[in-house]
Formats: sequence, C-alpha cells, structure tokens
Amino acid sequence: MRLSSKLNPLCLYKEHRLNSLLLNTARESAQCETAEAVYALMDSCLSRLIQYDRLALRLVDKNAGTVTDTFTSGDSIPGWQLGVPRPVAGTVTGVVVESGRPMVVPDARSPEFIAQYPSSVSCAENLPSLTAIPVVYHGSVIGSLQIRSRNVDAFSEKQIEIIRTVAGFVAPMIVNAMQLEQLQREVRERTVLAEIGRLASGTIDFGQVWQRFAETVKTLLPCDRMVLALLDGDGSAITDRYVYGVTLPNWDDAPRRKLSSVPASITVSQRKATIADAEENDKRFIEALGYKISEHVGLRSMMTAPVIAGDRVIGVINVRSMKDKAYTPQHLALFERIALQIGGPVAAAELYAHHLRLAEEKSARIELELRNERLVENDRTRARFISNLSHELRTPLTSVIAFTDIIRRTKTSTLSERDQNHLEVISRSGQRLKVLIDDMLDLSRIEADNLRLSGSVFTLQESVQSISESMRPMLEVRHQRLVSNFSEPDIRMVTDRERLEQILSNLISNASKYSPEKTVIRVEGRADRGRACLSVIDSGVGIDEKDIPLLFNEFSRLDNEATRSTQGVGLGLALSRRLARAMGGDIEVASGKERGSVFTLVLPQDMQLAA
Repeated sequence: MRLSSKLNPLCLYKEHRLNSLLLNTARESAQCETAEAVYALMDSCLSRLIQYDRLALRLVDKNAGTVTDTFTSGDSIPGWQLGVPRPVAGTVTGVVVESGRPMVVPDARSPEFIAQYPSSVSCAENLPSLTAIPVVYHGSVIGSLQIRSRNVDAFSEKQIEIIRTVAGFVAPMIVNAMQLEQLQREVRERTVLAEIGRLASGTIDFGQVWQRFAETVKTLLPCDRMVLALLDGDGSAITDRYVYGVTLPNWDDAPRRKLSSVPASITVSQRKATIADAEENDKRFIEALGYKISEHVGLRSMMTAPVIAGDRVIGVINVRSMKDKAYTPQHLALFERIALQIGGPVAAAELYAHHLRLAEEKSARIELELRNERLVENDRTRARFISNLSHELRTPLTSVIAFTDIIRRTKTSTLSERDQNHLEVISRSGQRLKVLIDDMLDLSRIEADNLRLSGSVFTLQESVQSISESMRPMLEVRHQRLVSNFSEPDIRMVTDRERLEQILSNLISNASKYSPEKTVIRVEGRADRGRACLSVIDSGVGIDEKDIPLLFNEFSRLDNEATRSTQGVGLGLALSRRLARAMGGDIEVASGKERGSVFTLVLPQDMQLAA
C-alpha cells in the first residue's frame, strides 16, 4: 500500500521511509511467536512515524457484543483493564466497527462528544485528541486502532492516512498471531486437561493428588483459592472437602453447611457453571464469601461448576481470584470441562473412602465387642472370686464371733476385766468385718443379676424406729442423737424391708461418721404420688459439688481430711444406690462444702406395682 506523492522529493522520501518500515515490520513479524510481540512491533513502527501519547488496539467479539483492550502502550486510563471484555454498544469502537470508517475527534472534552460517549470521560481530560481507525481483515472489521494525544487536534490528515496504512498492513499479522496464539492455547489446554485426567483417574485417594491438581489447573485459569465441596448423601448439606490457596477466616473453621444457605445451591440445581464478580456486587458472590471476608482477603471474582458423576451432581468446584472480572466465558467453558473430568474419579474416591470407613468401623466394632466380652468375663471372674472369698471368710468369721460371745457370756469365766475388753474389741471388729463381707456378697449378687428381693407390708415409721434402736449404741459413742419426722402418720410400704433398712443404716452410719460429735442427725419421711422419700440430713463437713458424681463409685473414697480420719472401703454408698435401683428407686444427694449433706432415698411405696 503506497501513498501518492506527486513526485515531491520530500514526499518520496517519507513514502520510501514508510514502505521501508512496513517491509521491516513484515520481516520481523515472521519471527514473532505471540500476538503480544506483533502488537509491540506495530507500536514500534507507528511511534517512528507519528508522535502520540497512547495507543490501544481494541478487538471486537461480535457474537458476544463485547470489546476488549488487547494491547495498550503509553498513558494509562483509570478503570480500563487489559484483557477485560466490555459491552461494545455505545462506544467509539462500536461506531467505527459498525460504520467501517475512521473517527477523528479533535477535542474529546466537548460536551457533545461526552454526551454521546459517556464512557470516554475518564480519558478525555488528559488525552483530548482521538483518532480511531477500523482494523479490517478480508473485508470484515475486527476492531479499532485508537491513537490519543495530550494535545488538541494533534493528528493531521497525512498522519491519519499513515495510521490507516499501518492498521491495514498489520491486520493480517494480527489475525495470524491471534490464530497461532489460539492454536497454542488449545494445545496447552488439551495437554493440561490430559494431565488433569491422568491425575484424577490415577488414584483412589483424591486427597493425595489435590495439591498437584490445583496447581495444574492454575496454569490455565486465574486462581488464588480453589475448593472442591461435596454433597452429603441426602443432598441437604455440603462440605468443603479439599481447599487450596488463600484461607478464609471463620469460613474454613466450619466446612459443613446447609446447601440452601450457600450459592452452590444455584450451581447444583441448575447443573451449570456460573461466574460471580465482587465489583458488580453480585449477590451470590457476597453470600459465598461474606462481605467482610472478601474485603479482608481481597478475593474479587469466582467461578463455580457442578461436579457430576453419571447423572448425579455430587458436589461443586470453585476457583476464586483477587482480580476484578478475572473470568471470561472462555474460562467458564474450560472450567466446565475440568469439572466434568473429575466427576467420575472423585465419586470413585469417595466410594472407596466410604467403604474404607465402613471397614475401619467394622474392625473397631469387632475389637470393641471383643474388649467388652473380655471385660464382661473379667467382671464375672471378679464377681465369682468375691462371692467365693466372701463365703470362705464368712464361715470362720461366724465361728469367731459366736465363740467370742459364748466366752463373754459364760458366768463361770475367770477372765479379767482387761480380757473381757479385748473380747469386746474382737466382737465389734468381727461384726464390722461381717457387714463388709455381707456387702461384698450383695454386690456380687447384683452384678450376677442374682439378687433376690422379698416384699412385705410395713410402715416407713416402723423401719426408721427399728433402725434408730439398733444404731443407738453407735450414736451414743459420739454423743449424737437421731431425730425423725414424717409428713403423715403412717406411710405404708410394700417392699423388701430388710434391704430398705440396710440402705438406711448405711446412710445414717455415713452421716454419723462425717458429722461432729454432739450433733443431731435428722431423718425426714414423706409420701409423694406413690413414692416414699426418706432424707438423712447431717451437719457435717459437706461435699464439694464436683465430687458428688464420685460418691457412688465402688471402692472409691474422696480424698480429704474428713475421709482420711474415718474408716471405710468406699462400698456402702455404691451398694446402697444399686440396691435402691434394684428396688425401683434411687438415691439423690444435695450438699456443699461446709454446708452438711442431704441423702434422700426414693422408693416406690408398692414395689410390685412399680415393677
């Protein structure tokens, strides 16, 4: 393409220079491997011929109705990002592409121009002079070459003609470079997709390859954070299973959420990928991250795609970027292909993990059952040992107690007073040991489910009176008194009287041991809707609330000054509660440190009706 010169030597020189530049540009473009290199070559060529302050190559996607700044040089314009598609309607490029003719604007600051092209306000103030030339390839306008200057009316007709010449000359180079770049991109995408497929299908544990998978995807897509989230079995909740990149405070701490509460529900229900952008204040994006979180970590764009196995959506995968408008429709189509590739392998990995968990649970259950069986057998062995030992101890002990009493009661005995006192100690110790052995036997019967209860009819007052008389000698030693009070005259009972009095004896004995001398122990009885309640109230040292649950453990005693100074093996309360429960009742405790204690025996008034 040549400019007419009318054989003027200066014009001939300029034409020769232009043709030489174009020829050199053509030669150098053959060495360019990327569209970016061709664009830079075009800029270098024009800058040698014309003085300008900004150059922009804007290419149009007529199907999408968008225009994209593919290459810029010189002064920057606020708000215009390289590679970000924008609507072409209502722009200078739109008019140039539609008309196929250049647009020359001497002063873009004019009110008429601003009113017609409001999107140009950001650049009109500092770069008022504008020339927009259509870039034509095979008769079709593919975009515009825009040259701007800080000076008003900066470009002459000859300069505009030069810009047109250069634009027409480089148009085929631009198209060829774009086609080459597209081909290279497709080859790279296919290679990476094949690698993604190999990674995903080459393992039954997707977690092992997640890091490499995410880094591989990152070579194709802008990615500062990636998450693979999977649905629960019923599809009501979703869990972030694998996370890569930026962490989100307060979000990653609770990876499982109701599906209905997150934007993934839209992706799952529609079964298609979506793009969300923070700059446009997209509602789904704000809900996905939370406004404060997105501002804190700077995540501005997001793509989400369904992960499908067979005909079922099993989860979603999303990528997020810190760039505004980071994702294009081309990115979205590629991301859907990636999501489709991992659906089957992820489902297989989850199925394997599920079966692995089931096998581990089964193994743990079998081990637990074996341990339980061993524990049960150990308990049986212990119960048999205690029962046998108790019987073996009880027989000679009974003889010791009996013969001691015989000797003490023999009138012709020549024993001294000191010997008589010794026999008294032997008798009391024997009786205490007999009670302990009887308790151990009762405990072994309960554990072996061999406890026999017999019902009889009596009143609560009769039992308390009987216990009061039998325990009077023990209380008198500590100068203590037992006082009883009942809410009504006769509280009728149909239960095992011997066991009831055994429980009550243990409770009164404990109250006596842990109360100071010269104190009163109260027993209060009442009937309440078919249940009898007997409370033993003392004014002792009391029990710390945190220690109350330990009171009824077998062979366990609280470690404090009061317990260290009293006798006992820690069996009385444990046996009493187990007897009470065997009779259909229980023992309740109310106590506090230095406040005394209240032990309440609660039993059904009629054991047969309760059963």
